[in-house]
Amino acid sequence: CSRKAPRWSSRTSRAEVERALGPLPQAEQGRPPRLTFAVGGAGAQVGMVAAALNLIGMVLQYPSGSIVDKFHPMRVTLVFQVFMAPFQIAAFFFMHNLASYWGFKLLELLILTLLNAAIIPLYIVIFPKDKFGQFCSCNGMMKSAAILVSGFGAALFMDYMTGNNTDKFAFRWLYMWGGIFQGLGVFCLVALYILWKRRGGDEGYVAPGSALEREMLGKGGAAVPAGG
Repeated sequence: CSRKAPRWSSRTSRAEVERALGPLPQAEQGRPPRLTFAVGGAGAQVGMVAAALNLIGMVLQYPSGSIVDKFHPMRVTLVFQVFMAPFQIAAFFFMHNLASYWGFKLLELLILTLLNAAIIPLYIVIFPKDKFGQFCSCNGMMKSAAILVSGFGAALFMDYMTGNNTDKFAFRWLYMWGGIFQGLGVFCLVALYILWKRRGGDEGYVAPGSALEREMLGKGGAAVPAGG
């Protein structure tokens, strides 16, 4: 009968890992185990996964654009953003070997390909056309600032949750970190979707602060359609 696979936590010590799996490779001595050791594959195997996923991603670019055009970038972004939070949490709990690493990375690729295909069309839909460049630059500034701050936050989170120990699966806490903020992102997107629908949706969306809104208000009309 096969041995039951050991369960690891963020507090698992190097000694406990070695008791269950034997001595760590010499390359791992004196430092926390890396992803290649954690998922049970050599560096070349993990590299092959990354290369294969890049090729698959290239093939998926074309159909992803057709899906965004058919279902609208707003809906595609909202639906697949909803999938991201549970995906990240599931990866935290169930990524234990090279096969599960393959599966989760492939699913992540499918989701992110559609989200990336939808993001620029989404900007075109929701930003005022007469101020599109200004809104894009502002979005870029906010995104850069968020990445800068979240980088420090993620490092502190990882240090706290892993206790700076040698848990071989410590890298999975990055998925928990991502899942928290992906969940918050869903609430923001739901609020955006509601605003988009109230301001006309598919048929006649009017961006806040746009020249069209000012023109409608100047004529005594309403920027938000009746009943919206």
